[in-house]
Amino acid sequence: MLRDAYRRLGAYVLERWERLSQFFAAAAAAEAGTVRLSPLVHLADRERMITELLRQRHADAPPADWRSRLLVARMLAAFRVWLEDVRTSDITDPLQHLDTILAAA
Repeated sequence: MLRDAYRRLGAYVLERWERLSQFFAAAAAAEAGTVRLSPLVHLADRERMITELLRQRHADAPPADWRSRLLVARMLAAFRVWLEDVRTSDITDPLQHLDTILAAA
């Protein structure tokens, strides 16, 4: 389920690549002059939030624990690796590349 969600997110990103790349550049410029927390703090907060949102989708799901947070963190890390590859490299089939990375996560 999580792998499929990131696959759909990848397709969404590719469909809107030009617009999103402008957004990423603007966001980076806006943060340049502000005090920032460690990216690890932001990642941990987001991973916990995503884990909880996934758990809420299923009434019979067990409480989120370190295993579910680790799964989310691995998928999120895989997606970040793919996004950086797409941004910096000439990849012939970006969605196939995403599938390969997600399978390895």
